[in-house]
Amino acid sequence: MAPACRDMHTPAMKLVELAPVAGVHHRQVSVNGVRLHVAEAGHGPPLILLHGWPQHWWCWRHVIPRLAAEHRVLAPDLRGWGWSDAPDDGYAKATFAADILALMDAEHLDRVDLVGHDWGGFAHRDGHLAACHHPRNVDP
Repeated sequence: MAPACRDMHTPAMKLVELAPVAGVHHRQVSVNGVRLHVAEAGHGPPLILLHGWPQHWWCWRHVIPRLAAEHRVLAPDLRGWGWSDAPDDGYAKATFAADILALMDAEHLDRVDLVGHDWGGFAHRDGHLAACHHPRNVDP
């Protein structure tokens, strides 16, 4: 059975079926008081893909298999999207960035490459600013 994911285009956030992506497995990681869904594939240097709004990990489905040939790819659903928890608050850019840094800690990742667009780009930008203070965590 294909994994289910919230349909971001309906107010009720109903569950819909998605076709599986070869080599991708799914799990939940607890960070900062929320559970983030993470789609993961591959082995090698870690690469985190951050989706935009109103999206979730699925937007990366065509590139994950290609990137997984040389990387450990982690595509988390930002809080409030996909299968991640949707708390009543905590949607500031800095919170998204803090979630990603906490995800790195939970996964014992000292350094990662980050790719993001739209809201994921905001989190990436704030994550990059945080990385300026902790340059050991994010590769340029």
